[in-house]
Amino acid sequence: MTMLKKIAIHCDLNKTSGLGHLSRMKNLSQELEKKGFKCFFLFHQKDRNYIVRFTKNLKTIFFSGENKINSISHFLLENNFLILIIDSYENNFLLEKNLVQKGLFIVSIDDHSRKHYSNIVVNNSIDKINLNKKKTSQIWLTGSKYILVKKIIKRKRNLSYKPKKLKLLLHAGGSSSYKYIKDFTVASLEAINRYDLDASILCTSKDSKDFIKKVLRKYDNIKKIKILPFIKNLSKKLKNYDIVAGPSGTTTFETILSGAIPFSVPIKNDGRDSVNSWNSLGHLTHLNSKEKKNRVILKDMWTLIISNYEKLLDLLIQNSKELDGLGPKRLAEKIIFYYKNNKRRQVYKNEEKDNNLVVSKKCQILDIRNFLNARNQRLVRLMSTSSRIITWPEHISWWISSDIKKYKIEKGGYTVGYHWTKINKDNNGKFVTSAWFLSKDNPEKLQLAYEVLKIQSKLVKKIYKKSIWIISMKHDNKFVQRLNSKFGFQLASHRSISRILKNPQKKMNMRVMEMKI
Repeated sequence: MTMLKKIAIHCDLNKTSGLGHLSRMKNLSQELEKKGFKCFFLFHQKDRNYIVRFTKNLKTIFFSGENKINSISHFLLENNFLILIIDSYENNFLLEKNLVQKGLFIVSIDDHSRKHYSNIVVNNSIDKINLNKKKTSQIWLTGSKYILVKKIIKRKRNLSYKPKKLKLLLHAGGSSSYKYIKDFTVASLEAINRYDLDASILCTSKDSKDFIKKVLRKYDNIKKIKILPFIKNLSKKLKNYDIVAGPSGTTTFETILSGAIPFSVPIKNDGRDSVNSWNSLGHLTHLNSKEKKNRVILKDMWTLIISNYEKLLDLLIQNSKELDGLGPKRLAEKIIFYYKNNKRRQVYKNEEKDNNLVVSKKCQILDIRNFLNARNQRLVRLMSTSSRIITWPEHISWWISSDIKKYKIEKGGYTVGYHWTKINKDNNGKFVTSAWFLSKDNPEKLQLAYEVLKIQSKLVKKIYKKSIWIISMKHDNKFVQRLNSKFGFQLASHRSISRILKNPQKKMNMRVMEMKI
């Protein structure tokens, strides 16, 4: 008699968790069952009345919450389960430890970069793993190729057709808690009014519906907005919208797959938000926890999205190809492979970088946030033409400009600085401007500054032949002036000064230099 190959899945499912955990575990379980395993879902008994509404076609098991570790451990061992997959925001370290020591194979879906005792940890972030949180024997599977969303039918995109109105779906995640994204919600409603969007608002609870109706009383277009109840199979209907705005999570990934633009924010500042990971997919319209409370930034982001919709959508399509809907299949294959081999191996090695070569590389989309952070350093701003902090929507507008080339400087594999060049045009013809800055304070900053300008000078002379190169710096920055002189820059003519400094006050505070290429 062949023994049934059983996998248990424990995921969060309650009024506050939403449906994201269940959605991705259903996707994974379907792939595992295709490979001959039977999947059973483990839930807290206390949430049973809520859970049964969404799990009618699943094999479910309810355990007592009084002693979770003993309850789950006893059930799994008594019933010959082979693997436990955990997708929960509860602290399950002791549960993992208990079961691994008893011989079960444990897989943890990790959104918070926590410490785990499990055999496999799956994290979709592209940020480097803190090696202090990783056991030597653990297997970490990271990146967007393991995002647990399925293929979705994309909306048809006709580049020659422009809709009269952009269609927007506003939501607040599975729990529909608009109170956690109040400023974001208000700014979205203002944008609906300002840009006359064809808007629908998803309210899955009475509280969310009452909240939205209360806020809507302030706006003229209350009759134009459609308030929707719970939408079954929401992922299949996202293709009907141009923009989907709400908390980041499974719906955000599904929106990208559907071919629409997500505008997202973290619902809580709980350590699981990775702006670099979102940006690596070309999803630039994501704000961090601080930005989502800033009314000016929220307003500017909506302006950016509406005025640059096609350009932002192109970036999303170009950079999200790894998000292909095959994540559940890939992860199912990895889980089975490592379970069958069950070999403890070191996946990440803390190798020392000993290469001191300084090189320049074109920036990728995933560099966009780090580039902004470097631009906004206090010392960089003091040396710049403006000391004002650059906001995220301002930086995106600058970044997507086709006449600006962005580069990063690496030493020994680590980014130590950035530089950019721009071709400008006025009544006197074309001219080149540029800037460079180190990513942080560095004991070798004088030597690095020389290397950066050397690289930039070589690049500009190669790309922008027969042009004039005009740069500016603070009047009292003697070091940079001497450095520029070594590379052939001279004090600029009055005409060149007027070409890049329109403000008379700036002309007094800045030094302008030029070079004929």
